[in-house]
Amino acid sequence: MHAQGIQAINDWVPDQIYNLPGEEIVTAVRTNGSGVSNQDSVINNTLYDSHTVGGGQYQAMYGGAFLDRIKQLYPDLFETKQISTGQPMNPNEKITEWSAKYFNGSNIQGRGAWYVLKDWATNKYFSVSSNNSFLPKQLQGKKASTGFVVDSKNRTKFYSTSGYQAKNTFIQDGDNWYYFDNNGYMVTGADKINGYNYYFLPNGIELQDAYFADGTKEYYYSKSGKQILDQYYQDSNGNWRYFFKDGTMAKGLTQITAVNGQTVTQYFDTDGIQVKGNAAKDSDGKLRYFDGITGNMVVNSFGELPDGSWLYLDENGVAVTGKQNINGQTMYFNADGRQVKNDFGELADGSWLYLNSDGVAVIGEQVINGKTLYFNADGKQVKNDFKQLADGSWLYLNSDGVAVTGKQVINGKTLYFNADGKQVKNDFKQLADGSWLYLNGDGVAVTGEQVINGKTLYFNADGKQVKNDFKQLADGSWLYLNGDGVAVKGKQVINGKTLYFNADGKQVKNDFKQLADGDGVAVTGEQVINGKTLYFNADGRQVKNDFKQLADGSWVYLNGDGVAVTGKQVINGKTLYFNADGRQVKNDFKQLADGSWLYLNSDGVAVTGEQVINGKTLYFNADGKQVKNDFKELANGSWLYLDGNGVAVTGKQVINGQTMYFNADGTQVKNDFGELADGSWLYLGADGVAVTGKQTIRGQKLYFRSNGIQVKGGSVLEEDGQWHTYDLNSGEELR
Repeated sequence: MHAQGIQAINDWVPDQIYNLPGEEIVTAVRTNGSGVSNQDSVINNTLYDSHTVGGGQYQAMYGGAFLDRIKQLYPDLFETKQISTGQPMNPNEKITEWSAKYFNGSNIQGRGAWYVLKDWATNKYFSVSSNNSFLPKQLQGKKASTGFVVDSKNRTKFYSTSGYQAKNTFIQDGDNWYYFDNNGYMVTGADKINGYNYYFLPNGIELQDAYFADGTKEYYYSKSGKQILDQYYQDSNGNWRYFFKDGTMAKGLTQITAVNGQTVTQYFDTDGIQVKGNAAKDSDGKLRYFDGITGNMVVNSFGELPDGSWLYLDENGVAVTGKQNINGQTMYFNADGRQVKNDFGELADGSWLYLNSDGVAVIGEQVINGKTLYFNADGKQVKNDFKQLADGSWLYLNSDGVAVTGKQVINGKTLYFNADGKQVKNDFKQLADGSWLYLNGDGVAVTGEQVINGKTLYFNADGKQVKNDFKQLADGSWLYLNGDGVAVKGKQVINGKTLYFNADGKQVKNDFKQLADGDGVAVTGEQVINGKTLYFNADGRQVKNDFKQLADGSWVYLNGDGVAVTGKQVINGKTLYFNADGRQVKNDFKQLADGSWLYLNSDGVAVTGEQVINGKTLYFNADGKQVKNDFKELANGSWLYLDGNGVAVTGKQVINGQTMYFNADGTQVKNDFGELADGSWLYLGADGVAVTGKQTIRGQKLYFRSNGIQVKGGSVLEEDGQWHTYDLNSGEELR
């Protein structure tokens, strides 16, 4: 309008309002924005002091001045029926002075409802006129009662402050409301007043904003006390309930017929609260979902639960479970009706689906949780079977449905699969030991002579490609496969020998003689060649720098030349011994060239230190040689003497011309006495040698003969030329 040069006063053109300086008394009803009356409001056909009069100079000048132009430009404005009146605006009535009759509504002023004095017992407004006055009884000099009065029949009446008895009216006392019938008596129990149902407690107090249960059903009385009938009602918490025509509150699965005649199914919980945007189970145990806005039961559609999960509701509104085909897509729902997403779902036949983030069953090759899986066109996971991919390659899915990798034995055949699960076909495959296979069009390792990519190759019975070795063909001819596994041609120097091979790779022999067992087959096992013991593996390769066990269970060691060693050997830091035939000695003695002896244990290793062999305690030096005819110091500092058999001696011994004495355990006695078998005694000095002559031992003067035997109970002519006598028991010299 501004663009057309038309000024709109306060921009409120349809009502032509400018300002309202005056007031007038009107009958007012509180409505919502749609013009629907609010039955709970205290302003309900109530006299109201409203700012609805006036307009002044500007209103008189401009009121309706632009109305014709507006009608010309915007005719639709004057054809639309107004909500409050149900009639279109009259473009011919130009408002130069405002009053209530022009209003479609008035702003809420927060004042005005009680500015007009009235008597609440009679609902009459006080007035004074020449022909009709209505004033409080007290002002008329009449006797007046006020408040609640109980008569002789125990019936309660009420008189207003103006002295008038309340009849056919509601009375407020404090926060409570009461109703008095046409006889002026207080009502109790259920009653219909002015077409509305109310309920009053035995003390007459009106039920307001309260639920009432009669034992089987529940009812609700609004804030104004009117029973809610045949309608929805929203409480202060925003929850909705529905009450039937008889006022009964709906619970459970409920059929409701709307004004337009359409019947809808809704659900109300045990408290009567309508379920919206959630699911509920009724007494039939079936799960249903109800729209978040209307609360109507959802059919043939999805419903989202508060936790973000989804249901699908069938034509009966019941949540489906298990595998479902919805809009041409395979989906899966758990037993609780929730749609499965980003997870597996098991079908009744034991097969599995995987549902993606949209809840749709995937098909074809999929990588899930780092594992390659495959799903058929119906969404079922493939297990224990092959599957061909779009690029023509193949997978094999194991019992868990996971694509296998590496070496696999399937249906009795050894097959190989790459790290991505694709089967190796018409290609080479290197094994962990460095050897190579070639897998044919079926993925099976080839054997024998093969021409691949124009080159002659050879593969052993285990499928491993032969490299740097000879191979005999079925016709008795021979190939030599180089480091790449390709059969050589022409002149070749192999193992220091000049050989020749034809264009087909077969070796030219003519008068060639292969040094083997005479039939052209390479020798294996133990062989004596040129007087030397050698050993060849099952593939004919000579063993060097390694042990080999022979058929009889014995062992040989082949040196760097591949010859079995003999005699004493130090191998891997251990002293071993091998007989003249190369067999390793175990659990036996062996005499060395210098006359010394070794003992080889069950591992064939020369023992050291103290050993009990055949019930005898023997000793061996760090080099494994047995101690014989020599002393041996033990860890505790004591000494043994090992005789010619290596056994520790005991008792009196003459060693290197010296008399010594050894305990029963073989340890040499030093600085102590030793008793001989005949009861005589020796004393062994710090060097373990028996002392002779006169000795002072432990404070006693004793005497030992030249053979070391102590003198007891006898006399000896000593060096001083005197005879000395010694005690029979102690041997101590007598004075």
